[in-house]
Amino acid sequence: VALVTGAAGAIGVGIALELGRAGAHVVLADVDEAGLAKAHRRVAELAGEASCAAVRMDVTDDASVAAAFAETCRLFGGVDIVVPNAGIAHVSAMADMKSTDWERVMSVNLGGYFRTMREGARVMRAQRTGGNIVVNASKNVFGPGADFGAYSASKAGGHQLGKVAAIELAPDG
Repeated sequence: VALVTGAAGAIGVGIALELGRAGAHVVLADVDEAGLAKAHRRVAELAGEASCAAVRMDVTDDASVAAAFAETCRLFGGVDIVVPNAGIAHVSAMADMKSTDWERVMSVNLGGYFRTMREGARVMRAQRTGGNIVVNASKNVFGPGADFGAYSASKAGGHQLGKVAAIELAPDG
């Protein structure tokens, strides 16, 4: 059972399709309900209606993230793979960027990765069956570009959280 955030976007639906091809039960999670419905139809055509579900999830909200994981467990009995993928970009030079834009990108990209990984770790630990968290970083982690300061910093932070999660969760499989 795999849960993918940002599943209404191109990368998210691509990940969900590949997981479906590999035989996983896939839960597509996104805040964009219309896009989520379209993505769900695409994955259901490939994997079968019984093998996938769509759940509205706002990665900036603790309760929404917890509810999406609870629904995943209700539908499929647990979760084995978590793919924190939800992300937004804001194009602006640092000198011109508004703090509100910086904070929005950090909340979705970095905070969303944190909330998703935290809840996934909690569920996996309770299951005692191990699992996988697959962090979708960005080329900007290793090669940032001008006008992508918030995006690049948030993705680098998500990448680092993935490393910390690997250290902390390795004893649990």
